[in-house]
Amino acid sequence: MTQWHSESSSELLGPSIIDAHLMSAACEGPAVVMRATGGQASGRFDLADGFAEIGFIDQSPTSTKRGLLSGALRAEYFSGGGARFRFETRVVGQTASDRYRLLRPRHIIRIERRVIPRVPVSGVLGASFELEVRGRVYAAAVRDLSGDGACLFVGRDAGFVRRGQHGGGWLRLPAGVALPLSFEVRHVLDYDVECVAIGVRFQNVRPVDRRRLLSLLSGLAPSTAV
Repeated sequence: MTQWHSESSSELLGPSIIDAHLMSAACEGPAVVMRATGGQASGRFDLADGFAEIGFIDQSPTSTKRGLLSGALRAEYFSGGGARFRFETRVVGQTASDRYRLLRPRHIIRIERRVIPRVPVSGVLGASFELEVRGRVYAAAVRDLSGDGACLFVGRDAGFVRRGQHGGGWLRLPAGVALPLSFEVRHVLDYDVECVAIGVRFQNVRPVDRRRLLSLLSGLAPSTAV
């Protein structure tokens, strides 16, 4: 795995660079929070037919929808191996009740970037996280993973709703490896009606478990995915 160095916030500028980034984000499918005056929506980007536009699919739970999106919006999401991005845009049309056409932003701000990159493990055989919450066990899908944290998709009934919450459980990896890990929630994003995406930072990891985790991650190849 390649080590990244710490960076200050920076911007993506220029139509061609922004279009390439948004096309990549639409294909990657990160969870996107779209903030508007008086509320927000969650969903994902979609490729748009119009020139200088990006599509957005609203996947917010029905109970949280506060009417149709309109006017100025702020988009926030993780993409590009762990960087967090934000940009301002505006609704220019709709193609369905839950599908919007958004104006291409003039610039995109990269808010932060992790020092240690995460390895995509979504779809890797044997990769999962069993969360233990208030005496119950919840199965979480692992989207990506590093030696110090992960992005997990977990059901809303597990109760993770805000930054600063703590949890733990068993990280299960290929070859029957199971590591006990505790974590702090760093980010929570709505994903769909049933689950949220949470970014977590591992805490108090035993040296032997960290070595096993890093060793497994270094050998995790795309050929193991299905």
